[in-house]
Amino acid sequence: EVKKLEGDSIGTLFHHNKSIEIKLKMDRNEGLDDSDSYFNTANIYHDQGKYDRAIYMYEKSLKIKLSVYGNNHPFIATIYNKMGIVYNHQCKYNTAISMHEKSLRIQLSTLYDNHPTVADTYDNMADVYCAQAMYDIAISIYNMSLKIKLSALTADHLSISISYSKMGIVYIHQGKHDDALCMFKTSLRIQMSVLDDNHPHIASVYHNIGAVYHRQGKYFKAICMYEKSLINNLPMFSNRRYITTTYSNMGTAYSNQGKYDNAIYMYEKSLKLQLSIHGDNHHSIATTYDNIGTVYNYQGRYDDAICMYEKSLKIKFSSLGDQYSSIADTYSYIGAVYTNQGKYDAAVSMYKKSLKIKLSRPGDNYPSFAIIYCNIGSVYEMQGKYDSAIVMYEKSLKIELSTLANGHPRIAATYNNMGNVYCIQGKYDNAACMLEKSLKIQLSRFDDNHPSIATIYSNMGQVYDNQGKYDDAVCMFEKSLKIQLSTLGDNHPIIADTYKKLGNVYKNQGKYDNAVCMYKKSLKIEMLTLDDSHPSIASTYENLGTVYYHQDMYDDAVSLFKKSLEIRLSRPDDNNSCIATTYNNLGLVYGEQGKFENAVCMYEKSFKITLSVHGDNHPNIAATYNNRAIIYKYLGNYDQAVCMLRKSLKILLSSIGFNHPNIATMYKNMGLLYDSQGKHDIAVCLFEKSLKIELLTLDDNHPNTAKTYSYMGKVYHHQGKYDDAVCMYEKTLKIQLSTFGHNHPNVATTYSNMGNVYRHQGKYDDALCMYEKSIKIEFSTLSNNHPSIATTYCEMGLVKQHQGRHDDAIYMYKKSLKIRLSTFGVNHPCVATIYNNIGVAYVDQGKYDSAICMLEKSFKIRLSIFGKNDLNIANTYDNMGSLYMYQDNYDDAIFMFKKSLEIKLSIYGDIHPSISTSYANMGSVFDAQGKYGDALSMHQKSLKIKLLTLSDNHPDVAITYYNIGLVYYNLGKYDKALSMYEKSLAIDLSSFRNNHPSIANTYNNIGAVYHYQGKYDEAMHMYEKSLKIKLLTVDNNHPLLANTYSNMGTVYNVQGKYNDAIFMYKKSLKIKLLTFDGNHFSLTSIYNNMGTIYFHQGRYEDAICMLKKSLKIKLSVLGEIHQSIADLYNNIEHIYFNQARFDDVMYINEKMLKIYLSTLGDNHPGIAITYNNMGSAYIAQGKYVEALCMFEKSLKIQLSTFDDNHFSFTDTFNQMGAVYYYQSKYDDAICMYQKSLKIALATFGFNHPTIATMYNNIGLVYSYQGKYDDAVCMYEKSLKIQLSILGDNHSDIDIVYNNIACIYEVQGKYSKARCLFEKSLKIRSLIFGDNHFSLAGTYNNIGSIYQHQGKYDDAVCMYEKSLKINLSALGDNHPDIATTYNNLGIIYREQGKYDDAVCMYEKSLKINLSALGDNHPNIATMYNNMGLVYSDQGKYGDAICMCQKSLKIQLSTLGDNHFSLANTYNNMATIYGAQGKYNNALRLFKKSLKIKLSTFGDDHVSLADTYNNVGSIYNSQGKYDGAICMHKKSLRIYLTTLGDNHPRIATSYNNIGSIFCAQGRYDDAICMYQKSLKILLSTLGDNHPHVAIAYGNIGIAYSSQGKFDDAICMYEKSLKIKLSTLGGNHQSTATTYNRIRLAYGKQGKHKNVVCTYKKSLKINFSPLDDYYISFTATFNNIRLVYDNRDKYNNADCMYEKSLNIKFSTRDGNHLGIANMISRFVNVYCHQKKYNDAACMYDKILNLFSAFDDNHHSIRPMYSNMGVICYYQGNYNSTTSSYERAVTILVNAYVQAYSNLTKIYRNIASCYDTLNRNDDATSILGISNNTHSSIQEVDTVNQISTNLSY
Repeated sequence: EVKKLEGDSIGTLFHHNKSIEIKLKMDRNEGLDDSDSYFNTANIYHDQGKYDRAIYMYEKSLKIKLSVYGNNHPFIATIYNKMGIVYNHQCKYNTAISMHEKSLRIQLSTLYDNHPTVADTYDNMADVYCAQAMYDIAISIYNMSLKIKLSALTADHLSISISYSKMGIVYIHQGKHDDALCMFKTSLRIQMSVLDDNHPHIASVYHNIGAVYHRQGKYFKAICMYEKSLINNLPMFSNRRYITTTYSNMGTAYSNQGKYDNAIYMYEKSLKLQLSIHGDNHHSIATTYDNIGTVYNYQGRYDDAICMYEKSLKIKFSSLGDQYSSIADTYSYIGAVYTNQGKYDAAVSMYKKSLKIKLSRPGDNYPSFAIIYCNIGSVYEMQGKYDSAIVMYEKSLKIELSTLANGHPRIAATYNNMGNVYCIQGKYDNAACMLEKSLKIQLSRFDDNHPSIATIYSNMGQVYDNQGKYDDAVCMFEKSLKIQLSTLGDNHPIIADTYKKLGNVYKNQGKYDNAVCMYKKSLKIEMLTLDDSHPSIASTYENLGTVYYHQDMYDDAVSLFKKSLEIRLSRPDDNNSCIATTYNNLGLVYGEQGKFENAVCMYEKSFKITLSVHGDNHPNIAATYNNRAIIYKYLGNYDQAVCMLRKSLKILLSSIGFNHPNIATMYKNMGLLYDSQGKHDIAVCLFEKSLKIELLTLDDNHPNTAKTYSYMGKVYHHQGKYDDAVCMYEKTLKIQLSTFGHNHPNVATTYSNMGNVYRHQGKYDDALCMYEKSIKIEFSTLSNNHPSIATTYCEMGLVKQHQGRHDDAIYMYKKSLKIRLSTFGVNHPCVATIYNNIGVAYVDQGKYDSAICMLEKSFKIRLSIFGKNDLNIANTYDNMGSLYMYQDNYDDAIFMFKKSLEIKLSIYGDIHPSISTSYANMGSVFDAQGKYGDALSMHQKSLKIKLLTLSDNHPDVAITYYNIGLVYYNLGKYDKALSMYEKSLAIDLSSFRNNHPSIANTYNNIGAVYHYQGKYDEAMHMYEKSLKIKLLTVDNNHPLLANTYSNMGTVYNVQGKYNDAIFMYKKSLKIKLLTFDGNHFSLTSIYNNMGTIYFHQGRYEDAICMLKKSLKIKLSVLGEIHQSIADLYNNIEHIYFNQARFDDVMYINEKMLKIYLSTLGDNHPGIAITYNNMGSAYIAQGKYVEALCMFEKSLKIQLSTFDDNHFSFTDTFNQMGAVYYYQSKYDDAICMYQKSLKIALATFGFNHPTIATMYNNIGLVYSYQGKYDDAVCMYEKSLKIQLSILGDNHSDIDIVYNNIACIYEVQGKYSKARCLFEKSLKIRSLIFGDNHFSLAGTYNNIGSIYQHQGKYDDAVCMYEKSLKINLSALGDNHPDIATTYNNLGIIYREQGKYDDAVCMYEKSLKINLSALGDNHPNIATMYNNMGLVYSDQGKYGDAICMCQKSLKIQLSTLGDNHFSLANTYNNMATIYGAQGKYNNALRLFKKSLKIKLSTFGDDHVSLADTYNNVGSIYNSQGKYDGAICMHKKSLRIYLTTLGDNHPRIATSYNNIGSIFCAQGRYDDAICMYQKSLKILLSTLGDNHPHVAIAYGNIGIAYSSQGKFDDAICMYEKSLKIKLSTLGGNHQSTATTYNRIRLAYGKQGKHKNVVCTYKKSLKINFSPLDDYYISFTATFNNIRLVYDNRDKYNNADCMYEKSLNIKFSTRDGNHLGIANMISRFVNVYCHQKKYNDAACMYDKILNLFSAFDDNHHSIRPMYSNMGVICYYQGNYNSTTSSYERAVTILVNAYVQAYSNLTKIYRNIASCYDTLNRNDDATSILGISNNTHSSIQEVDTVNQISTNLSY
């Protein structure tokens, strides 16, 4: 018994077997002793675990006792109990329960219910239920037992303490640790009350309490209890077996604490004691070997572990046989080692061996089977056979659920295992469900500080980590860590593992510093607790390396991966999948470093190992394929990359199914690859597949989902769907912010991505804001030298470059370069990219040398990486070619493109899309060179290749059509250009969505074609379409929008909608100023466009300001010799031209010519344009020969460059037509204009503004030819076109209105003319505002109408308005200012304000001389006008001098047959006529007439004017028939050209009336005057000064007829009009008062006479100085009053005043002075101072020496001299004087009738004075006879006869 207690069961068994053998040899019947021997032997077998043999012995014993005692004896019950205990150990729980029930039934029938033996049976039954984890039933039965014991035994009986201990053990299993402790403490209290402190039973309770603490993870307390138990057991040799158990438990506790050395120490102590007790072949020895092997496994000492397990197996085989369940356990342990070694097949083999043993036991539902299934499941899990793993776990779970209670910890463990697999499969909801089930069980069994709870928290944290719920993950891991720290201490490997898991979360969150901190904590623990070569240490190195990899600290990452690799390779088997992982990680780093060969090498090593370990269908193989695809993608080998990804996808689909996050990842990777290939729709489709899976398997807020949204955003970005892209990035950002927080690198990346979209949308401030957010995060989470920071700097540089802030951009690029150089070294593709970016920035700055330097650096790096014949090199050549193209260095550009082409041809052959790109590049260069044929050839080659290699509907094909369209556009073949653009558009519409930026660009270009075709509405429609798309795809402040606004502004500009144009340009400018700095190159176009508008608005200074702004930027970027500079000079030239700064014009043109010649050669269309500009300048200067020379040069270039029908010819022919027009070569002009028209019609069709311009120009020629109907027809054609294209409010419309109005003005249709001028004014006001210089022109025109209508104040008002506008718009030295001064001078001349007129003319002359030089036709015109004023002032010498100056200029500039000379001849003739030099006058009129006849033909209105002037000379000469003939010729032309209702017709009728009046044919005269009046009333209205004159003339006729009342009535009508139109202070009004005075005088109404004189005098004095010429008439009239009243002294005073004024205003030979002196003679005659009178007449005759002898003004002098001779009594002289007067009168045919009668009346007056009344009566009779018969007096003789009589 002592030996048995000591465990020496083998000796006892030998003793019992010997006894049985002896008894059997005695050959006697078996008795009770034999039964006892069998019973005792069974007990020994039971202790040995030989349960079948034990049962066999118990059955033998039972059989004997049944035969002795029958079925109902307590001894029988005891055997049933023993058998139940064995069956319990065999896990045959039902059989066990059956045995115990049999025992209980016997005991209850033979013993009393409260017998302690019954309580023991209840305990045994409860033990079975406890083994089944049916803890509640067990507790219930234990309570039944305890109740019996408490009733049968004393309260402190040891048996009661055992019941408490048993219940405590159940509570341990239930995790009710507090209840368990309560039970054990109650048991301990009882035992300590009855036993010694060192009793083994007390040690046992301490041990149990230790077990509770152990289960609670309170390992320190557990150890403490175990040590107490040990102390109690050590003194008792009899408890050595229990001591070994305690040592083992302490070892397990230390192992759980990660104190593996302590654990080994305890196990070795236990082993030593066991060896001393049992020898070296006992199964307990094997168990200890198992425990030691498990520690070695934890330590990664896998070979040592295997060694221990093999020792254990050897013992078990020899002691227990090969089918013992304990052997199955060891197989499982070995399987776990193989699993850790990655020897999954070997592991599965072990587990299957274990399972086979377990299954060999009766039944298939043992809990231990479940453990095996779990172990096999874990191997499948490691193998990636997740479905198989789940099958195993489900088998395990099924067994556990059927054999264990629902809340059993083993079930929790299986739920946990299944949760882990679901987590790996990405079935996170399933995983969370399993883990929550596990946690619920564990929490129901243990307190919340149990290590098992920590494990569940850790696993849940892993799920949250995979779901991207990082905060939740951290929370779980921290919960787990808190429990572990409190239960395991600071240095347990499990603690290290949790730190590692936290590090993983922080890594995923991008909190790399935190991650590194966690990994280092983990590493520190592992270095303390594990061997230096432990795999966990390698794993930690791996994790640290991964963080450094994400931080782009590639060298550090490589170092750590190599450390990890060194550890793993030091393990016996280098085929471990972990080694493959390390090789894979090294490959990733080498790939990022651009060490592609190294990367490929690593991936191949990884692949080889993975293939050998997992076979060809494992997820790790898929990962390797994926990584190799990345390298192929880097190398541009997309087909191979796609192949790798498809292989990877196939493996994953077969291993993890269709709905796994890893499948989603594969779809993402493939999507990225297709996106790189430009297959955006396929990419989007793949990303959508990925997203669908992730939304099914992951949480909506998972980082992987965020990543998919991000990739979709990237594709949308590439597709130009910017809003969609931003939407995706915002979704990404929302998820990342919720999972990572605000400070994660992934968040930074998303901000960067959004910044990229904003950059392409032109939202540069928003982009910078995003980049700054990104870089702030990167600085806080990454090292300062991280490549991600370099990338962000690069992106910020791109924004600043787009903003035109090139220095800032370069600064950013250099920051990026510094980081990349420190990270990658000098020879990395990323470094090449930065050099390339810096080069592009230098290009934008115009620093081409620096740009070339950078591009060459980039080229050198790429050359060293990719070799000479690589596509990257070809692309670099393309970039350099583009740079040379920007520099206008076309030959070098072509050279670069050809080099690129050579490489591509060698790589691809001659049919590849890349080849077509090279051809397209070369085509663009040829296009820029104006080599349009070569350009078309290249683009067509490109098109041919693309059509062969790509689909007809490929976007690249659209680009080629677009390029061909550009060439046709430049060739002016707009229909073909439009056709190409429409083809391009159709493809883009089919390739992209309707709102793609490419569509917008094509609409924009189609708009440009429509623009040049003059289809402005269509152009605007296209631009609006383009704008609509851009507004949908980019920000409201994007430069693309600015460009479209600019284009729309250009259309508005052409349409004359200048305010709208300015509005568009300002919108464009606002955007560009918001996005770029003030010196960005793109601003040049806006400044240029605004300058153009200001130019059209006449705001020349503003225009110059804008253009100079543009020029300043261009010069800073492009330098002085660039085509773009020349283009800008061209615009400045237009302004200088309009400012008449012709020297500046020529200087600018020479600059332009120099630039064009140096950049384009001498035969480029740009040169032709410059020659055209120079020709225009020569036209403006009146240098027509030089102008023609320039145009011919231009024409020569154009003929060599374009075909004969190119639209550029229209401008040249048009300009040449203008030269001929100014030269009055109207037929030649018409010829040129018609040539231009023909080309324009062929180019633009019938409805183009250019056509309208041509019709307008032809109309101008017809107008000057006097072909008014033809002119109006042309103007109306022009107007119709412009109205249909431009609408009714365009500046070009108002020009046509102006031109038609001018025709109406010439035709005397003043109302119509003014109506059209006012229409023009309204249009110009709407377009330009109220202060534009073009309004000044219209005000001038309206002023001219008012002038014609006699509304001089209104005319002056208009001219002053014009002047004010021109002065503010053009300055004070512009030819247009001169024109206005000239017009004012004309008004002042007509008003008789000669000094003011001269002042105006001189101002005009001064301006023209400074602007045009002294030999310009305009100068000649000014001299002409001044000559007319001098003529009006009687300064005939000065007048002739001015006209001769004018004539000299015109002859030198216009030739001798220009109609301007005709006008000058006309003016000189008028002056000679005023001097009475009629022959000279007639000679010059004839010259004028000859020129006009040769220029205009014989029916031009200007001929009528000349005929009218000749008629006036004949009238003055008294050649009335000749005069009538001339006036009738004039009238006929006027009627033919102007119709019968023109003011000039009225003038003709008036002139004829005047002749009739002079002839005394008053009724005929009145008839003519009334005809004239009728026309004037209908054309000028009833309130015009000309109407007043007509009334005045009729009044004169009535007065001559003696109808004084009628005359006064006419005069008063005239007066009323003059008062209303000319005012009360006008001299013409005073003249009318004078005429009324004469009428009153004739009627003897002297009071009325004086009154009217005073009014006249007051009028003349009020506005004028004392010496104004008009005063003379008034003074004369007052003299007459004084004369009539015999106040001769007063009369003499009046004459002196009049004479002084005339002497002060006219030269001494002026006719007016002679007339004034003659009036002095009259006064002297009244004073009878005849000698003084005779003296005065001598002076008069001297004055008349300047006139012909027959001048009509001399005749009154002779008449007056006759009067003096008569008063002196010298009658012979009287008669002689009268005869001379009559001779002059008759010879001149001037006023024959009235003057003859006056002479007779004068003679009669003489007789009357001498009181010779009879003679007087006789003479009066003769006078009366003459009055009746004057029409028959034809000869001097007849008149002389009457006179003699």
